[in-house]
Amino acid sequence: MTTIDLLDRALALEPELAVVSSKPLSAIASATVADSTPLPRSHAPMLPRGSGLLDTIAQWFRSLAAWRGARAQADRNRTLLARASARQRALQSQQEALEALQVQTKS
Repeated sequence: MTTIDLLDRALALEPELAVVSSKPLSAIASATVADSTPLPRSHAPMLPRGSGLLDTIAQWFRSLAAWRGARAQADRNRTLLARASARQRALQSQQEALEALQVQTKS
């Protein structure tokens, strides 16, 4: 069967409409709707907690890495600012020199 035949078949199918209940949804699921078996750990909404000490050490290393990254970024910003202000001062002094030269050539 070719791809075109499969596409024709898929397009020929009628979509099934979902049944919409007119009852308002509640925050607490009823026993008829909810599954009686608990979720497996792999599908849990939260990660399982570790031993505590290792989690604390890992969090400390993450915060240290974030702090070092922010400090390095601040250093880069400071360097870029110093370069930009030095360039601006050089351009301004060149502008003043050109203006002085222009005044000398006019007179």
